Amino acid sequence: LGEIMKKSSIFISVLAASMMMSSLHAAWTVEEYNQNGCTHTITDGNWEIGVYKYSDDKWSLGKVVGQNGSSYIAGSGVLDLRTVEADCGVVLKVSNNGALEKVAGMTEVYLPDSLESVGGNTFTGCTSLTNAVLGSGMKAVGTRMFFECSSLQKVLLPEGIEEIKDEAFDRLKNLVMTQEDFPSTITTIRNCAFRHCSKVTGDLVFPNLTTFTGAYHFQGAGVTSFTAPKLEDVPKGLFNDSKKFTKFVCSPNVTNIG
Repeated sequence: LGEIMKKSSIFISVLAASMMMSSLHAAWTVEEYNQNGCTHTITDGNWEIGVYKYSDDKWSLGKVVGQNGSSYIAGSGVLDLRTVEADCGVVLKVSNNGALEKVAGMTEVYLPDSLESVGGNTFTGCTSLTNAVLGSGMKAVGTRMFFECSSLQKVLLPEGIEEIKDEAFDRLKNLVMTQEDFPSTITTIRNCAFRHCSKVTGDLVFPNLTTFTGAYHFQGAGVTSFTAPKLEDVPKGLFNDSKKFTKFVCSPNVTNIG
């Protein structure tokens, strides 16, 4: 009897572990949302998200207005979209403006490598979001992509990102970034991208950065030095009120200092 109980206990433990693992990668399904077949929802146990179907291999993540006029995005906890293609054949290539904004219960998000284009305000107002991992297909961080994500602490930017758009990380006082968090492929940083990000710190090197647009990109940040050997135009207020800043290196062919 003791041996039987022991084996039963092991079986129950393995079963519980298996159930826990499967819950971390819940399978997604696609359900038709309206009669014209152009709009669908992606659903799993925790999330229900609207997508637009452009073609069999191109789907856009974004708010879908239902018959009751409400945005069809609901859920909480971890949103992992990396397995959507394998689970249900949906290849998410585009994120519409405000695709996941103001989802108050989202704590972490993982975007698929298939995602190529991201609209503005993608996660604006997701106040519980602490971690974000962007897919390798992305070339830019969208305008105000993480605006008002007051709890955001860590963002994984893949090598291949070329552009940080306007106010993408503006006023994120809990965001922690150092040199290792910035891809070497960045060429353009736009207006107020890291303004008042006091935990963006250390000696930053951008080997391929050529363009700043706007102003006050690192105002109030904790950066100690900044090296951009290809940069020839230094914008206004770049490190305004960055009290730890000591050193700046740009191209010897600099033409303008704002």
